[in-house]
Amino acid sequence: MKHVLFLCSGNTCRSPMAEAIARDIFSKNEMDIKVSSRGIYALQGESVSKNAALVMNNMGIDISSHTAKRIAFTDIDEADFIFTMTKSHKEFIETMLSYGVNKAFTIGEYSGHDKDIHDPFGGDINHYTVCAAELKELITFIADRLLKGAEGLN
Repeated sequence: MKHVLFLCSGNTCRSPMAEAIARDIFSKNEMDIKVSSRGIYALQGESVSKNAALVMNNMGIDISSHTAKRIAFTDIDEADFIFTMTKSHKEFIETMLSYGVNKAFTIGEYSGHDKDIHDPFGGDINHYTVCAAELKELITFIADRLLKGAEGLN
């Protein structure tokens, strides 16, 4: 079974939404993939952002029980793919462990759209809605690549 890890800064907005969206898309496509999320600067146990939970609830996905988790070396070891929200998150992984280089991609680059996912933290519900829609679009591309057996970037 493959393991996909989504990584952002605090693990209260983007990466939990990405984790939930991916789990939903992978499940609907009958993909046997474990999905998790972490944050570089996460405060262990912090609750998910209220707006992130609301937006996900509007998409029919409940993330209200999510609590933040900080990235650890074991997370990098266990993941087959690490999808980061920004280039700086990817650079952090590449610096943290050199062997993480071959499994770390920005979510934008792996989906064929070279862009960062902007952090909605502190923004209104519209910022979160836009972020979630963007994540869903990009994760749909990622699911398609994984269904076709893609690994790293060519």
